Amino acid sequence: MLGFKEFCNEIREGLPECLMEYDIEEVRLNTVAKNNGRELTAVTIAVSGENVSPNIYLESYYLMYTEGMSFEQVLESVRDDYIQARADVPAFDETEIVNRDRLYVQIVNYERNMGRLENIPHEKFLDMAVTTRMLIRNDDYGVASAVVDYKMMEQLNMTKEELLVYAKENSVRLFPVKIQRLEDSIMELTSEELPPTGIYVLTNNAGVNGASCMLYDGILKEAAMKMGEQKFRVLPSSVHEVLLVSENCMEPEELQEMVAAINRSTVSETEYLSDSVYEYDAGKDSLSIAVDGKDTYRAEERY
Repeated sequence: MLGFKEFCNEIREGLPECLMEYDIEEVRLNTVAKNNGRELTAVTIAVSGENVSPNIYLESYYLMYTEGMSFEQVLESVRDDYIQARADVPAFDETEIVNRDRLYVQIVNYERNMGRLENIPHEKFLDMAVTTRMLIRNDDYGVASAVVDYKMMEQLNMTKEELLVYAKENSVRLFPVKIQRLEDSIMELTSEELPPTGIYVLTNNAGVNGASCMLYDGILKEAAMKMGEQKFRVLPSSVHEVLLVSENCMEPEELQEMVAAINRSTVSETEYLSDSVYEYDAGKDSLSIAVDGKDTYRAEERY
């Protein structure tokens, strides 16, 4: 049985013969850094005259191979998935995509991304970091985007401060906020009716990187009015959404234990945001870490 490195090299060498209908210039292997320090191995196929190609991540195919599928069958599966992925990738003009009007914000865990953040313009936000992404598409096929690094920031001829301001302002337009009761959110997904929980979900209309809505001006204060609460707690469900619960729901230490347990058992590595519980105070318009937290983030500090 091939080891993972050998497997990847065999896939790289075998693909050109499987894809002879394309004018392939190069097949290369890349290590792709994902959120929270996770790295994946991708095969990328450069076709003559095309400026974009999908990454095909090989870890899942190697698992298929180790579980008994023959290498030839796995190679065919990679080929078929590549052809399908090509159909789903829109053609675009890079000069149009690298555009400040397409910038938006994403928040990630600070500690788990310290290595990546060395190459990415960012701003510390409690125990998280505010980064920016460039929107490539947002359609029926999903959201496609790219992390903005210092090289892209130079292409945009912007400072870090300008980058963050534009990204936050654009986010409200590109990904409008969505606040709804947890039971309504579950009903949308499963059609199952639940009794009132008193819990609200804060995300955006795409449900992707929706935890960043915490940065939208006035949105936490709006949530406080909707909930009828002067103070409430914010639970980081994932990078895609946060849950809002009453200050009187549970002790913050108990909530933190619950959040940490769910993160360990349910949340994927790339979607993890934080184990912290946050407290919002509408009177001060401030967000702080609820347990042993000295950091406080006030509205006037938001870029």
